[in-house]
Amino acid sequence: MQVAVTPNSSFQLEVRNGVKGSNWMKCEHEPSSLQGLCWSISTDAPISVVAGDGSRIVAVCEDTTVHVLDLKGRYVLPPFLIPSLPTKFCLNGAYLLIVTVKGTLHVWNILSNKSIIKSQSILSLFNLTSTGRGETLRQVSSFIKFLLAFRDASFL
Repeated sequence: MQVAVTPNSSFQLEVRNGVKGSNWMKCEHEPSSLQGLCWSISTDAPISVVAGDGSRIVAVCEDTTVHVLDLKGRYVLPPFLIPSLPTKFCLNGAYLLIVTVKGTLHVWNILSNKSIIKSQSILSLFNLTSTGRGETLRQVSSFIKFLLAFRDASFL
């Protein structure tokens, strides 16, 4: 996967699962980006989801461990567990937001290393019996966008 961070900076991110019994993520910057820095991390479980913004990378493993790193490969937060796999997650500025397959919402302020919302069920916000799965996911996506629109509010 090729990722352009800024017009003068880009890197390649590679994830390998189960290669000789190991799982890892490797980041290799182009020579014009961070002087060609290359780093990698190993994980105990296969990496299932990776996302990022212009300054951080988030990887979630099948054992629900979350890894948050900066572009130089340093951990921004210690690895932590969520109760189930993510169905949606978003990294936006200082905030990491995860909605799990079991309908729990988690929000962290990465810069202050604080959990803002932890394991809050959002199932009651959605009428799962009258809508199909696609509509429910659209509702969850809309809810996430709503939360992120207010990320600078005092309650976050």
